[in-house]
Parts: sequence; structure tokens; C-alpha cells
Amino acid sequence: DFEIYFNSSYLNHKKRITYFYQLSNHEKKWNATKNNNLKYNNLPPGQYVFSIYSALDEGKLKSEVLQIKLVVTQPFWMSLKFKILISFCSLLILFGFISIYFYIKSERVSKKMQIIEYQQQTLRAQIKPHFIFNALNSIQNFVLKKNMNNALDFIEKFSKLTRSILDAS
Repeated sequence: DFEIYFNSSYLNHKKRITYFYQLSNHEKKWNATKNNNLKYNNLPPGQYVFSIYSALDEGKLKSEVLQIKLVVTQPFWMSLKFKILISFCSLLILFGFISIYFYIKSERVSKKMQIIEYQQQTLRAQIKPHFIFNALNSIQNFVLKKNMNNALDFIEKFSKLTRSILDAS
């Protein structure tokens, strides 16, 4: 946005002055006004030439045409460099979020694998030869004492444990 204030050499006759103006690349024809200021809003970026002259008594006496060169620059957020920078930053942030997601996911998988490894170590520790020897001795003891119900229960539990250990390994 910009505003232009101007005066004429015919200041003694303010009520009889008419200003004629034109903004090249924006207006095709000359415009007339009695005011000594103009305001332009939201001009697109580009180069313009503002031309103005004053006339007394509707054109009987004219001043020379004055020209002012104007350059309206594009706002930085509309420039190609800014758009590329924003795109790059957005992609970088997206890549960061994706990397964090996959890192967290791999950590979860790693922890699950570690838990499974600990479970397998626990099962392997339970089936060490000394443990098997003691379990079979207990079964033998139940059989010798003719305590068949306990012997059968113990055999059932021992076989389930052995099967789960073999399945896990």
C-alpha cells in the first residue's frame, strides 16, 4: 500500500484545480480528482510509472506531466526461495517425525526380543540336568511309596514344562 500527496503550481486557485493521474501497468486511462492525495492498496509486484499533471478550469491551462517510477516488491513469504525453504523445513520435520516413530518402534521390538530371550533363559535354567534328575527322583519316590495320584500329577506337570521348554527353544 502506498499513498501519494501532491500540489500544483496553481495553489492560489485550489477550487478550480483538477488533477489527472495514471499508474502505468495498472490503469489504462487518465483519471481525474479534485483531491491532492491518492492511495493505492494491494498492488501486485512489478514496476510502475505514476504520471500526474494539474489543470486549471477543466483543462484550459495545464501543467507539465510529472512521472515517478515505483517498484513494488513481492513480500518475502511469496518468493520462490521462501516457499522452497518452507518446503524443505516441512520435509525435514516430517523426516524427523518418521525417524522418531521408527526408532520408538524398533526400541519396542528390541525390548520384546529381550523379554523373550530372558524367558528362554529362564526356561533353559529350569531344564538343567540337575533339575531333571531331581524331578525324576521325585517321581520315582512317589511310585515307590505307591502314591500314584501325586506321581501322575507330577508327571503331567513335568511333561508340560518339558514340552513348553522344547517349543520355546
